[in-house]
Amino acid sequence: IAAHYAPTGADDDLPDNAIARAIGIAERADKLLGYFHLGRIPTASADPFGLRRAAIGLIRLLSDKNIPSGIIPVDMTLTDVLNESAKQWNQQRVTIAISQETREHVHAFIIERMIGMAGSFDVSKSSIDAALNAYEETPLYHILKVANLLTHFANSSEGQAVATANKRIANLLKKAEKTANDINPWLFQENAEKNLFNALIALENFGFPVLPGAQLEELAKLREPIDAFFDDVMVMAEDADIRANRLALLARLRALFLRLADVSRL
Repeated sequence: IAAHYAPTGADDDLPDNAIARAIGIAERADKLLGYFHLGRIPTASADPFGLRRAAIGLIRLLSDKNIPSGIIPVDMTLTDVLNESAKQWNQQRVTIAISQETREHVHAFIIERMIGMAGSFDVSKSSIDAALNAYEETPLYHILKVANLLTHFANSSEGQAVATANKRIANLLKKAEKTANDINPWLFQENAEKNLFNALIALENFGFPVLPGAQLEELAKLREPIDAFFDDVMVMAEDADIRANRLALLARLRALFLRLADVSRL
């Protein structure tokens, strides 16, 4: 019972007891949902119920990678944690139901705190933002692992080139009204688009790695074919079929990157 109150500050030690950690996670999620449900949301000048502190404690408990013996990382995503907590409200309190909108507000509040804690995690804000915007939500400890990799990657010439290319891809796809799902290799006109397609298919068909570090290594190898593609290929070609095919190629490429993170945010 005493240990579950930890951490009360950003630098406090975490409980070395698995049950205390579980209770601490449940208590903080319950508190955040309850006060947000009542409209007691912190402002720039006031946080009388310590909700920022509760969010920071929850983040630290869910993202801890320095696990004591007998404790395993929390494999639930933040959305899972909030949904399970809301389920307890909805099942046990007859007159109160936590809405989806309230859950989303709490989720956004916690994520905002997490990005603000980037310095204490020794990662950049942009790397956390990129990891948070992967195609699928992952547990917070995994997000920090990816953010750590991306922080170092973004500072390299290779990382900067890949991030720039991803920004360009994201902008092109955003401007396109719609993107085809299928790629037709018979419509390729340049060697650069054929080479990029072959590199993409090789990663898709022969197994994209599971571990984040290996994923980033494989994605970094795409720098050369991506650079060549943008040097030699006019994506927005006049021919509608060729244009759509090139956009489909870029969409598939972006989807592959998003398995790890939204690198365009670096």
